[in-house]
Amino acid sequence: KARLLAGIRQHLEQRMTQLNDPSWLVQQTLAGIHADALWMGFARRFASYKRAELVMHDPDRLRALLEQSDPALRIVMAGKAHPRDQEGADRVGRIARLARSRLFAGRVFLLEGYDLELARLLVQGCDVWLNTPRPPHEASGTSGMKAAANGGLNLSIADGWWIEGADGQNGWTIGG
Repeated sequence: KARLLAGIRQHLEQRMTQLNDPSWLVQQTLAGIHADALWMGFARRFASYKRAELVMHDPDRLRALLEQSDPALRIVMAGKAHPRDQEGADRVGRIARLARSRLFAGRVFLLEGYDLELARLLVQGCDVWLNTPRPPHEASGTSGMKAAANGGLNLSIADGWWIEGADGQNGWTIGG
């Protein structure tokens, strides 16, 4: 997990410096990066059917969950939209605004961009992998498979590989 946290910190420090973010945002964001938290990851292309922001649908419920969890829950997301996918770009923007708000900074993290190194870091370091596609669109769910192969648990819609992969001990199925 140390590699994950160091990678998140490095990525965010570079990006926040580029954006010349206010000191309160930098401090609050970086203060939330700690090893005793339960880290939930979501990293892939932000296509509309993947519903990256589904966990943020009810901000009050999300806030309560993040504040009352023991151990602390942290959500880290990474990805990008296809260059011609305006809806996907809008999703990234909504997640970025939430992650940079006073209520969620230091609890929800967005690592902008997506490459093999970032994907490797997240699937190897997150405790729980989130997968929320709109059924039946998930052809395979390879990021969830990679997370499972690295010892992570899955929290997934019953779609793609998870239909056959869920065994009651390797994670949780959302819905029926």
